Amino acid sequence: MRVVGISEGYHDAGYCVLDGDEITHASHSERYSRSKNDPFIHVDQILENVQDENDTVAYYEKPFWKNLRRLYAGQSWEKPRTKYDVCFGHHESHAAAGYYTAPFDDCNILVIDAIGEWDTITIWDNMKKIKSWKYPYSLGLLYSAITQRIGYQPNEHEYITMGMAAFGKPIYNLERLLSQNNHMGVGYIYPRAKRINLAASIQALYEKKFLELVSDVIAERDVKFINVINHDNFAWGPLPAYGFSLRPTAVHRTPVNTTRAPKTQAAV
Repeated sequence: MRVVGISEGYHDAGYCVLDGDEITHASHSERYSRSKNDPFIHVDQILENVQDENDTVAYYEKPFWKNLRRLYAGQSWEKPRTKYDVCFGHHESHAAAGYYTAPFDDCNILVIDAIGEWDTITIWDNMKKIKSWKYPYSLGLLYSAITQRIGYQPNEHEYITMGMAAFGKPIYNLERLLSQNNHMGVGYIYPRAKRINLAASIQALYEKKFLELVSDVIAERDVKFINVINHDNFAWGPLPAYGFSLRPTAVHRTPVNTTRAPKTQAAV
């Protein structure tokens, strides 16, 4: 039986086909439409993978619960274009991407994004969710809101914010903003602030909270090293205050195996 996995409607739409346990197709819509961050599935993705009536279509999040949160936040109800047979939690989909591509099969997973249905941060023991932080508390939303405040496009130019941070000083305490509704931005806070200092302040807050979360992930495990994928904005090496070391992992260079890893590793 084939499973067709679809993520679309907000940004970076993706299409995946799973035949048994083998991925036979995986693509981003923007590669077909040539429109960066295209939110919708492109017709050629479907034509290249003609669906059978026996295929199961899986959607990447739970629209009903997401819409309840949207109403709570003062946003409108949005109906997905995609017809699907099953749907999974937004953070569950993120966690699955980490778990099923990890080079070991016994791991913890930390998911941080702007927001899913209600979850904004989750910790998983393999594929069992053991802890979560709920909207409006969100590291991702605040980072995007500060990106907008300093004159850039949220959900697009966060990498510029990260780069600017190296040239500024983290002199502003932004932690108080974490629990407010940052969907509409943070306004023109600190009107006389230098943009580089605001960038440095949000970066410092993110790194502080990130390391606290990693500590939370490993609190119940004897972890000495953390494999971090695609986090170039962190220094590698021992972190005595947290009891572990960070080391980079190039996931595409790491052979996947089915050997159960010792409980001295975690996937982040």
